[in-house]
Amino acid sequence: MIDKFYDLIEDRIPIPNKYKMRKDKNFFIALPQNVGVLVSLNSIAGFILYNCDGKKSIIELTELLHERFSNVDKIRIKKDIVMCIRKLEAMNLICGYN
Repeated sequence: MIDKFYDLIEDRIPIPNKYKMRKDKNFFIALPQNVGVLVSLNSIAGFILYNCDGKKSIIELTELLHERFSNVDKIRIKKDIVMCIRKLEAMNLICGYN
């Protein structure tokens, strides 16, 4: 039943807020506009945020990440992406879905 939920939302397109981001060794440092708080992201979260360009859907993000981690099940990747996007929304880096 829960897997069906992820199938229903896989066509949604995450919309990024305005932010500045830079890579710092193995991490990304992001600064959401109008928040004034630096956010540290691991390499996977930085990759997801970088690829949330307002054009790629969750399933497209899943495919991109699966190319890098082909040994991980796509359903697991999709669930992790959705959870990451929800956390990025809470940090004001993503502003919703199209």
